[in-house]
Amino acid sequence: MSTPNYIKLLLYNYQSKSIAVNFNINPERIEKFVVEIPIPLRHLLCLESSFEIPNTDENGCFTWPLDYGMTLSDFTNIIFFLENGKSPFVFDNPVTLSRECRLSDFFTIFGGCHEYDKYRLSNLKKREDIQKMATPDPFNPQSIDEDIHHIFHWTCCYQKLSDDWDFVTQSSSSYRTWRKAKTIEEITVEKEARDFVRNQRQSELDNVDE
Repeated sequence: MSTPNYIKLLLYNYQSKSIAVNFNINPERIEKFVVEIPIPLRHLLCLESSFEIPNTDENGCFTWPLDYGMTLSDFTNIIFFLENGKSPFVFDNPVTLSRECRLSDFFTIFGGCHEYDKYRLSNLKKREDIQKMATPDPFNPQSIDEDIHHIFHWTCCYQKLSDDWDFVTQSSSSYRTWRKAKTIEEITVEKEARDFVRNQRQSELDNVDE
């Protein structure tokens, strides 16, 4: 028995509860997939003749996608990855992580997909690297707002005040931002002053509570 070019799938739809679509399983197309289709999914797509035909409804549509709560977008994302070896999601979109997680859940249902696991871990690593690059180094601040440990003096002027001032960035056409490292004595004195003010305020609040 020859493999048909199309099978009918019944997918979940939020409005009408279900929607029927045709899926092309032409062998020439399937052979071009860059990722090997998991065996359980091959069975459900009627690509393995050694398995029994999956359940269908009265219209001849395979009902397993509907049973799994799979939407058309879910199915399209699965096929896109198998065809291209990458997901169709925008890398820096805030909702991409949840979409990748949902796609991972479906691959788990079909016995897992090692290639997708590697792809997802690679994306997570890229996001971590980008986050690290975007996080300011507290000991190499590029602005007074990033100087959370108060270890530099800051000023804006056109010319360097002295050799111990370092150029940081161009603030405007007329001004540049400079910084100068504070001495250990300056840092210690300022910290003690901040601690004194903070303790004084806390003492005042404690007196009010009493």
